Amino acid sequence: MKHSDLSLKATRLVVWALFGVFAVLLVTAPWVFRWYCGLGRTFSTVRYTALLATFYACSPAAAITLFHLNKFLRLVGEDKGFTRTAVKSLRILSWTCFAAGLLALPLCFFVYGAFPIPAAGLFLWLLLRVVKNSFEKATDLQEENDLTV
Repeated sequence: MKHSDLSLKATRLVVWALFGVFAVLLVTAPWVFRWYCGLGRTFSTVRYTALLATFYACSPAAAITLFHLNKFLRLVGEDKGFTRTAVKSLRILSWTCFAAGLLALPLCFFVYGAFPIPAAGLFLWLLLRVVKNSFEKATDLQEENDLTV
């Protein structure tokens, strides 16, 4: 087994583990966040509500992101990384990161130190746009090569 295959399998395993953690957190978030907010003793009910609302607002984007990340990794594992389907998954990944970044932005007004959360989402949006554009160009070249005899 090549090192890249092992790395790909490990990454997919992590994505599946995140699916599980995400599913559990969807159900237990009110209790987990209440416990977390109680640790600092500086969280108010408004901050707890903002944290919970942001989590649930970003949840659809997170689910779509995990789904398409797994799909993209599967395509790469099948040597179909430079296909329109893979580019579409990268496009969706980038826009879900953008959505999560925007949806998490109001949290900064309620929770001190929350700025890295939307900043990370928006940074990943930009990074994934560059990767998507690179894969799109490579896909164009691949399709052009396939037509050459």
